[in-house]
Amino acid sequence: MTVKQWRCQSILLCLILIGSLPLAGCQSDSPAAKLDDYLARLARSLEQATPTTDIDWTLWQYPSRTARWVEPEAIRLNFLAILSIKHCHTLTQRIAERNSALGKVMPITQQAIYERQLLPELSACLHHPETTSVELQENLQQWIHAKQAQLPLTYWNALYSSSEMQHHFSLATPPLSAHPPSLTPTLEALNFLITFSQQRNTPIDDLKILTFKLNQHLQKLQQRATGGELIRASVLANTMLKAANRVMAKVDAQQICPQRRPTPQSRILSQVLQKYYLQQIQPYLAQLNQQLVQWQTTHQRLLSTLPSEQIPPAMKQFFAKTIAENSGLHATLKQQTTRHIAYWKQILEQCAIPVSALQTDPI
Repeated sequence: MTVKQWRCQSILLCLILIGSLPLAGCQSDSPAAKLDDYLARLARSLEQATPTTDIDWTLWQYPSRTARWVEPEAIRLNFLAILSIKHCHTLTQRIAERNSALGKVMPITQQAIYERQLLPELSACLHHPETTSVELQENLQQWIHAKQAQLPLTYWNALYSSSEMQHHFSLATPPLSAHPPSLTPTLEALNFLITFSQQRNTPIDDLKILTFKLNQHLQKLQQRATGGELIRASVLANTMLKAANRVMAKVDAQQICPQRRPTPQSRILSQVLQKYYLQQIQPYLAQLNQQLVQWQTTHQRLLSTLPSEQIPPAMKQFFAKTIAENSGLHATLKQQTTRHIAYWKQILEQCAIPVSALQTDPI
């Protein structure tokens, strides 16, 4: 190798190394890296082994479409039934639209709008002057009752079985960043779906506007996997806090400061607390908590508009561990953080270190 070739290779290697530095810096600065770093430093300062924090992410995946789909009972109209309502032109046109080639592949969200349009048209046919047959009147009343029972299920499928909602909960995304974008677009989309679901029994004033707004807000859910970000961040934080709490539970504060005054070990612990927990972890947990509460509460409101008794078991289990008030991610985060603060207070008080900087309710 000539000197010139060696210099070229050296310059190329330097460029590669320099180019890789920002990426490595971003990775070490990620919330996950900071959580791991804090746990490792805490364990070392307590003279304990750093616990493993392996996470089985399959337990937190959004259930498959099959597991979240509710199949409404099909209503089949034979040829004679169609003939009997031929005087109800709008209704027959609507049924023909659903049975067309395009109607059979209609997106589930559009199916919800279709079913919402169908109910007032069935009612109008029932009260049509030419609907004189008692048998036809009874049939129409049966169809109306059946469609009314099906509509909440259709809306469940349209909302929580849609591809947009699946993307919203997707874990194929990094956890919530330390400086996340605004939650406003996601909350606007979910709040629109709440209104959309609440108004399912009312006539549609303007179909084009409703369809446009529905697609617009569904697109917001498609653009950012907010649910996935929050689930990933919460599971990471909860896993770290549980591991940290197990480590701290093994240590007697009296052994750290037997004479109730600072020791070299307590001073190291104080640095870990100040530099890593209070300056890095606690602000991130506060940010996570803020978005998590808003997101969880909005999903709870959306679910309250749907038939809870008919939600599939897999979805009930998923909601119980993610957005439920008493068993969800936020409840776990608050419980583990409160416990973590209590352990720190025990050490600081035993070692006569001021605890004023340690918030008792950090989230």
